[in-house]
Amino acid sequence: MQLGCSNTVAYFPPDCLQLVINDFSSFVGRLSPGLYANYFGVQNIVVAAAGCCAILILGMIGVKSVTSIIVIGVFYGFSSGVCKRNFT
Repeated sequence: MQLGCSNTVAYFPPDCLQLVINDFSSFVGRLSPGLYANYFGVQNIVVAAAGCCAILILGMIGVKSVTSIIVIGVFYGFSSGVCKRNFT
């Protein structure tokens, strides 16, 4: 309740909520790079996704609300899924 969220959102432990959001976004991120990796190149996609991950991690410093946690979780999950997909 430190961020002023409702009881429904506060019922879930923040780590569990963040994990679910990251996993779903990572699943979507793992499906999508196959569509455009051949056009842009795998190395370029990995560099861009890793850069996005780094910027999002630094952006977590300024988190002030539950909405920002969810938005950063969605974008971080997607970009980390792209990295995971292209590394394998």
